[in-house]
Amino acid sequence: MQVIDKGLNIKLKVFYFTLEMSKEEKMLSAFSNILYVKEGLRITPTQLKSTSAISMLDKATIDIIAKYEEYFKKIEEIVEFIDDIRNPTGLEG
Repeated sequence: MQVIDKGLNIKLKVFYFTLEMSKEEKMLSAFSNILYVKEGLRITPTQLKSTSAISMLDKATIDIIAKYEEYFKKIEEIVEFIDDIRNPTGLEG
């Protein structure tokens, strides 16, 4: 997000309708994308959960993710993920 990258002092609020995805799924997808764009790190949202013993994240990957902790927090402040509306007709009115 350019507002974060450039350190702009702009109050911004984004309302993001996730539709078929949960808030958690969408956030993990966004974090996965950011890690690829900024670090060239290919890690899926499922791998980010690190719930399987076979796909546990190694220390190097965890260190890279930790480097972006504040960045991810700012995204959570700026973006409000709305996941209780499940179809486009729910956006009306």
